[in-house]
Amino acid sequence: VFDHYCHLRWDVLAPHGPVNRAALPRDAERIEPILEWMLGGLPQMGATELAVVDRPLDLVFEGPGGGTWALRPGAPFTSLTPGSAGAEAAAVITSNGHDFVCWGTKRRPWREMGVRVSGDGAYAGSVLDAVNVI
Repeated sequence: VFDHYCHLRWDVLAPHGPVNRAALPRDAERIEPILEWMLGGLPQMGATELAVVDRPLDLVFEGPGGGTWALRPGAPFTSLTPGSAGAEAAAVITSNGHDFVCWGTKRRPWREMGVRVSGDGAYAGSVLDAVNVI
């Protein structure tokens, strides 16, 4: 699901790719398993880069298939679990799931994708810069 959704929407179909035809829907049926796969693999895929995670923060994905996940420091990998870190969260990062497929794979910078940050912006920025699902 991830490969099909990601490559068609961000690499093949216009406006980002060369093929000019309508994309399939952006719905929970597609986005939910993509988020699950991307977030499930993120701690291992970015183990070195995510060493910047020294305090909990929340990732909030709005729209179809969205939800909230808490990113916390851990060894040997950061910890990513469904739900909020609550009052422990140093920052809250908010995006929509469709856009995360793009900026989470470094196809476009998160700063250009409407990502919103509340709380410690510098810390959240360093974590966002470290995110790279490969």
